[in-house]
Amino acid sequence: MIPEAETHSSNSTDLSDSTDVATDTGADTGADTGADSGADSAIALVGMSGRFPGARDAETLWHNLLSGIDGLRPVTDAELAAAGVPAGRPGYVPVGGPVEGLEEFDATAFGLTDREADTMEPHHRLLLECAWEALEQAGYPPADPGFPVGVFAGAAFPDYLLRNVPDLGGEPGGKALLSSGVERDSLTSLISYKLGLSGPSLTVQTYCSTSLVAVHLACQSLLTYECDMALAGGAFLPLPQPAGYQWEEGSILSPDGRVRSLDAAAGGTVMGSGAAVVALKRLSDALADGDPVHAVILGTAVNNDGRERAGYAAPGVTGQAAAIETALSVSGVKPESIGYVECHAVGTPLGDSIELAALSRVFTSARTEPCVLGTLKPRIGHLDRASGVTGLIHAALALREAVLPATAGFTTPNPALATAADRFTVLASPRPWPSGPEPRRAGVSSFGVGGTNAHVVLQEPPARPAGAGRPGPHLLTLSAATPAALEELTGRLRAHLAGDLGRSQSLADIAHTLQVSRGRFPLRRAVVVTDHADARAALADPGRRLDGETVRRDPRVRLTGPGADALAAGLARLGVLLATGAENADLELELGAGDGLVPALARLWLAGATIDWPALHGHEGRRVPLPAYPFQRTRHWIDPRPGTGGAPSSPVPPDLDHRLRLASPWLVLAADEDGEALVDRLFRAGAEVTAARPGPRLALLESGDLTFRDPSQLPALPDSLVAAPRTVVHALALASPGDAVSAAAFAAALSAHPRLPEADTVVLTPAGAAPPPAAPGLRHHAVPRSASPDLTLAGLLAAGPRSGPGSGPAAVPSAAPGTVRPRPALGTPYTEPAEGMQRTLAEALAEGLGLERVGADDSFFELGGRSAQAVRIADRLSRTLGVPVPATALLEHPTLRALHTALTGPDGAPHPGPRPGAGRRG
Repeated sequence: MIPEAETHSSNSTDLSDSTDVATDTGADTGADTGADSGADSAIALVGMSGRFPGARDAETLWHNLLSGIDGLRPVTDAELAAAGVPAGRPGYVPVGGPVEGLEEFDATAFGLTDREADTMEPHHRLLLECAWEALEQAGYPPADPGFPVGVFAGAAFPDYLLRNVPDLGGEPGGKALLSSGVERDSLTSLISYKLGLSGPSLTVQTYCSTSLVAVHLACQSLLTYECDMALAGGAFLPLPQPAGYQWEEGSILSPDGRVRSLDAAAGGTVMGSGAAVVALKRLSDALADGDPVHAVILGTAVNNDGRERAGYAAPGVTGQAAAIETALSVSGVKPESIGYVECHAVGTPLGDSIELAALSRVFTSARTEPCVLGTLKPRIGHLDRASGVTGLIHAALALREAVLPATAGFTTPNPALATAADRFTVLASPRPWPSGPEPRRAGVSSFGVGGTNAHVVLQEPPARPAGAGRPGPHLLTLSAATPAALEELTGRLRAHLAGDLGRSQSLADIAHTLQVSRGRFPLRRAVVVTDHADARAALADPGRRLDGETVRRDPRVRLTGPGADALAAGLARLGVLLATGAENADLELELGAGDGLVPALARLWLAGATIDWPALHGHEGRRVPLPAYPFQRTRHWIDPRPGTGGAPSSPVPPDLDHRLRLASPWLVLAADEDGEALVDRLFRAGAEVTAARPGPRLALLESGDLTFRDPSQLPALPDSLVAAPRTVVHALALASPGDAVSAAAFAAALSAHPRLPEADTVVLTPAGAAPPPAAPGLRHHAVPRSASPDLTLAGLLAAGPRSGPGSGPAAVPSAAPGTVRPRPALGTPYTEPAEGMQRTLAEALAEGLGLERVGADDSFFELGGRSAQAVRIADRLSRTLGVPVPATALLEHPTLRALHTALTGPDGAPHPGPRPGAGRRG
């Protein structure tokens, strides 16, 4: 019995035995395969993604578990040395479960700058990737899916903050980076922001049970219709990696690096690393929408042990038993119908024994076939905040594949297990899970330090009828951010079509899934095929592939040629905007008499047309699991600073970027490529930098940089600066050593200026050239011939005073007068501005930011814009358009499209400035 004082939260379902859901394998369970009455309160697991020790995704994890491949591994001497662990440390266990490639990330895919990616906590980065992939695996676009999607997740303490970026808050723009990419409060809201997800977004923190509690909250949100899909998960990525751990008597850690869960020889656990996310939908919606269903959640429960335990960190039998019993009760199923339980079972004698005692209180009846207990922790370690959702994925795959999992290394049962042999068993090797009179069911437990317990009851997915095999031709659509990613994605799809799963899927469903979930990037590839064999051949043949880069959003198309009339009505029904009569068209498409609908759609999709893909499939298309997007990861990692004491072995310290940011803002006087190289290097370090260059007059450019006519104007430069510099570099003498003479007067003027008397002013001269005259507040640094920018800046900082932490926005790249930069790689595809006022706005923004082009959906801030530039661009627009444009216009309406809407009236003509707050959400 559950004590009346026991409090808990639960998700209930009415799924009774008469409405049991049958297996996905098609095996005859002897039970009703319908899911009509219970589907309203059951939750479908439609997508999953993760990074685990030794496995880059969930399917690889499953393969490794069945194949006996360990994710835990010995840590090499070289890896220990890199982690700062002395050789031969007493009591140190060199075993770990690292996630490979933790230092790498695809910043471009998520529209992040290098500095944002470099400083972002690994938990945030991996959960962003996993959320993206979980949506893709469910068959939905990973950004802006078109309906409310909730996000529920938690993560471990941000070691990266303490080890790698401890002074980030004191750097220019550092506080903003901390709040959005390091703080755990921003963990889920960053995912919601970057992927355009509008459902509830909650960070969950309950120690080891975090991610299964997140699943519980996600189910509640779905059942109360706060969202139509929910992502739930967690991450645990301790640093450094790879590394082992220091064993101490009485700790929960294993003395020998082995996890013996549920075994009499259990002596402790090993902490692994990982991140995982599942995508959930109401089962009724998932079935109606043709989604893949890997398992069904019948019910969940969460509670706390309260004070009925030995201490705060100790587990409690009563609370764990109550959570399990409640989840079973609200699921409407009996304990006897559960064939497998994925246990928390971290491998400690006390923890395992208490969990087994709790299970024995709930599973009280002897059984002909004992319930199998198991855990994947002996293979991959305890993933802490990610352990619950990882266990859920393991149990879901066991149900989907009809396999009873083994517990690696199990030999002799825990004494508490031995006394319940009529109810429970543990397998040393996996075995088939036979069907029975009821659907296969499993439980998943996760218990956190502090006493928060969670349990989930799962059932095998409903049998999915074979695909209808709709006749071709079929259109395969692929898109990517880079050419390399597009090629890799093409190869992945071809390999998938050659595998067992790909061959079993309807090609029409494959095409449908690609069309509705994989088309957000500007680089696009379309292939028209007839069957699986033809698809594999076409994907390998460049001559069969149609490639293009989309620069328009839903253009209006004029059809020409002998085939135009035949296809016009069909294209219009599919949502293609057609120009008729005298209407202006954005592009023309010539169609031959024999051109078919599908080839025409391929060309239109490459041109940016919005197509009603479900209508193309007669609303019979289903979603099927396909290869995930191939992130093009590069190193985005700030190495920990070396300990104090002793000079660095290299003249360029490993934390140079950090030091350069601390010395911000910079003012650099540059007149040649050496000076420009310093400006560029400072920008790449994430420092705020303003460049001053010789020009026709003293002027502040729209890029934020300065020009001056001759050295006599240098003392006036500070009056034109938006932010007072803390480090000033007079690099004119690098181009003309005689200019060193002007540095003395310049330094004297700076020291007397009320805005910057404390500025650290340095004049650079080529090594061997005459130094500048001595002056108060002026330092001299000789630059060796052919010195790199790194060496020059490192020497400059090492030789002089250090300023304290500053503040201010991160820098934007500076363009020399008359030069422009390419548009940076953004997660937002480039969309060509429309003719007229939108094009005028684009030209003004491009010139103001020093860019070759600006797209209609590009964000002013993601392009590197600063508030000072926004003010100057607004002033220029006021003069160009002849109407007042508020200084805050770009701050309130940061995309060109939003700004255009705010500046125009219903007739499309400019009106007197945007309404305050127009187009914003509170």
